[in-house]
Amino acid sequence: MSKPEKSIIPSITPTEVPNIGKASKDRAKEKLKEIMDRDCRMVEGTFELIEAPGGSMFFNNRKYKDVLFPITMVDGHNYKIPRWLADYINGKDETKDAFNPNSDKTINSCAVGVSHFNVNRDELPKVNMDSVPAIGQRYKRRMRFIPLSFVEA
Repeated sequence: MSKPEKSIIPSITPTEVPNIGKASKDRAKEKLKEIMDRDCRMVEGTFELIEAPGGSMFFNNRKYKDVLFPITMVDGHNYKIPRWLADYINGKDETKDAFNPNSDKTINSCAVGVSHFNVNRDELPKVNMDSVPAIGQRYKRRMRFIPLSFVEA
């Protein structure tokens, strides 16, 4: 076996380490800016408080740094709010698990959990604690934001 020539070695082995992190950070900042621009766009719609009709609710949420939108909304009135707040009220988040397009985009914000027994149609829940059927969890919406326009701009 012969020794490799010295002229080939520098072409195979890199002499300096490539800086991959900077470019990916710039791409991540650009992607975040794009998502923020889409989420901070104002949408108009009707606020509906299902839990207490005629009542009001105060929101003081923050999704992004330095983006705060405090507002008190009354049931049945029209409002112009950022899209991220409307999505929060409706219990969905398009940025959740952004790298998995098949993921479930629902979140349980503004919802209350309701427990129930998982039993068959002809079966009653058993009193004996050794044979208690599994308890499931459902979520009941407390409020929603109904958009007045369905056009995506």
